[in-house]
Amino acid sequence: CTGDNSTLETLGAWVAGANTTLTLNTATSRVYAGHACAKLTAVAGGDVSMLIFGLDTVTPGRTYLMWVHVRAETVGRQCRAVLLWKSATDVFLFSDASALVTDSTDGYVRLGVMATAPPGSAMVDIAVDVLACGAGEAHYADTVTVDYVGTALISPDGKSDVLSGEAMLSGRNHEL
Repeated sequence: CTGDNSTLETLGAWVAGANTTLTLNTATSRVYAGHACAKLTAVAGGDVSMLIFGLDTVTPGRTYLMWVHVRAETVGRQCRAVLLWKSATDVFLFSDASALVTDSTDGYVRLGVMATAPPGSAMVDIAVDVLACGAGEAHYADTVTVDYVGTALISPDGKSDVLSGEAMLSGRNHEL
């Protein structure tokens, strides 16, 4: 997850899930890092989500880590980060999700999921879910990272998504 897909200075390749209006928020009081973040608003009561499809290539048996920061606008709800493993022919195989964590109106909370790519997997989709929202309710997501534990994850465009110690501390990926 690199560039705007990670930093959310634009929405990049992120798309809205069902029941979700996904917009770019530039109100700095709601931003974790940088100048913008994603705003997920519930169209009706229910879950909201944002996703990236075909994010990166993966190697079965390797362990990957996804981090995302989430925040509530008015009401804290349970949230999760999700890795969706797929085959080379784009067939869904399996998903791994973080523990459910309640976001807060007081500031961002960080969600993380670490999982091993299953046999037959060749790529991963990622999602951020906020559960049981009221109609019109908004939540924010910022600074998403996905990395192979122990080395860099290579994107389909051939660029390496290197996560340094400084980037981890500040919540930012290097943009190569």
